[in-house]
Amino acid sequence: MEAREKSFNFITKEKKIVIPFFQRSYVWSEENWKDLLDDLTKDKSHFLGSIIIKQHKRTGEVNEAIVIDGQQRLTTLSILLKAIYDCFDSDLQDNTADKIRNCLFYKVEDTDKDWLIKIQHSRVDSENYEKVVNGQVPPEVENEPKIIACYHYFVDRLSKMSLEDRKKLFNRILNEDNKMLVVIDINGNEDEQTIFDTINTAGVKLTCADSIKNNIFQKGFELFGNNSPKVAELYDENWDKVFLLDEDTVNFWSELKTTGRFTRTNIEIFLQAYAVIKGIYDPTSDTLSSLTANYKEYFKDISKENYERELKEIKEYAKLYKNKIINCDKNDEYSCKDTVRRLFHILQVNEITTFHAYILYLFYKYDKDENTLIQKLLDLEKYVVYNSLTQATEKIKNYNKICVEFIKGDKDPKSDMDDISNQKIINGLQNISNKQATLWLFYIELYRRMCEGKHDRESLNYIFTLEHIMPQKWEEHWGNVQIVDESGKPIEDKIEAKNKRDSIIKSIGNMTLLRSKLNSSISNNSLDIKINGDGRKKGIKEYTELTITTRDVIDKYNSGTIWNEKTIYDRTVELANEIRDCWNIK
Repeated sequence: MEAREKSFNFITKEKKIVIPFFQRSYVWSEENWKDLLDDLTKDKSHFLGSIIIKQHKRTGEVNEAIVIDGQQRLTTLSILLKAIYDCFDSDLQDNTADKIRNCLFYKVEDTDKDWLIKIQHSRVDSENYEKVVNGQVPPEVENEPKIIACYHYFVDRLSKMSLEDRKKLFNRILNEDNKMLVVIDINGNEDEQTIFDTINTAGVKLTCADSIKNNIFQKGFELFGNNSPKVAELYDENWDKVFLLDEDTVNFWSELKTTGRFTRTNIEIFLQAYAVIKGIYDPTSDTLSSLTANYKEYFKDISKENYERELKEIKEYAKLYKNKIINCDKNDEYSCKDTVRRLFHILQVNEITTFHAYILYLFYKYDKDENTLIQKLLDLEKYVVYNSLTQATEKIKNYNKICVEFIKGDKDPKSDMDDISNQKIINGLQNISNKQATLWLFYIELYRRMCEGKHDRESLNYIFTLEHIMPQKWEEHWGNVQIVDESGKPIEDKIEAKNKRDSIIKSIGNMTLLRSKLNSSISNNSLDIKINGDGRKKGIKEYTELTITTRDVIDKYNSGTIWNEKTIYDRTVELANEIRDCWNIK
């Protein structure tokens, strides 16, 4: 990587400058145009930032400088330069014609007659940019394209400046001693995504998806010829209509998701999942920062036939991702009968997106065989549930590797299940996080409603609040409840007893779900007050509509059951059995 300080005049050293044909193009707002012009008309030089370019040579064609970053300032400066030239009188235009032509145009060969526009603009702006550079700008109208509006803004401002000020501005922009830009050259072996992320600490982010898209369709030009209509056709059909069709589509693919420690967009998660399926990306050895380079390497030596087939496959997988990979939120209802939505809900609560690649693969492979597809998804769900229940940390940490093995067929969820142990499930449920307890209690409730068939609703929203029956701060109001072991035998040793109670409180058997959070003074009080309230603030019985509270807690209280360690342990075992039945873990 080489950095060169240059004025805007650096573009005269390049023959052809390419803003990738399918890259999103940005032109600054009127506020940016004003700031730029104000700064450049001052008597001192003004640093405008960096331009990252990658030199590329096509066989038999002109050497290209591909713009990785800096298309905004490059485009805006070239429009400003053309606007200044157009505001000169005919004599000054004659004097500066060679300079403006060498900046904005090039010849393939010095002996050629035709001059071509030097900056080959992005697809969305090429037509309007060519109008500006060729002097064919239409009259000003409302809501005109940004490039045309930028030109009109500069012309309007320049027309109010003196001729001398216009000349000074023109000369300042093209003065090689005016170091307004840093031009960063990167070679073909360097990863532009990494370099961009290192240098660009502000401004518009060049996303992983942008880089992958640019590389894929630049490869298309190498295969089918520069500016080939075939590539435009392939882009429209397999990318634009899939990822950019309308506002809803754009919003979907831009939506942010939390995946472990990272927040990424749907399109980035999809491109990684597709890469895992195709063997482009190995999650056990590659990093997310290398995904762009992985795609580039995969497409490096691809044939025309395979290139077209690959784009069509990306399209088909993307459609499946958009239509089948479910995003769950609190407005959704869940039931035990909707196995697909239940799977995605469980994965989302557990913040697991690792298996999205395998699920996407199953949707693609069994598109015409729904029964097999559902069974495969149920097997995966059971696998994830059992590992979560038993807190199989080592296996969970290796989900990346396991997902690849599932896709390759080296193993499947059913064969990779450890020997089922009811005791492991009970142990896991005796020391459970609030998030996990909420999830399993919710689905136990749904399972009961499905089996009993007597409830008004078999589906529910995931909107309930977790409540510990015996509070975590138990000493003040529960000190008179004797501490016992699982068999009901009193524990005499005070330290052992306290440790036992502190531990048992974390069991799922001591937890339930309410439709509203209890006041803290009620939540930490005795069981009587927790159930009935204190006359001013409501208790549990006012906030329950679930069997896991009415049947498991209130009915036990009404029957005189003491809520102690034995009661909690017995309920934990009962809930463990229901979980096994719900997911058929036998």
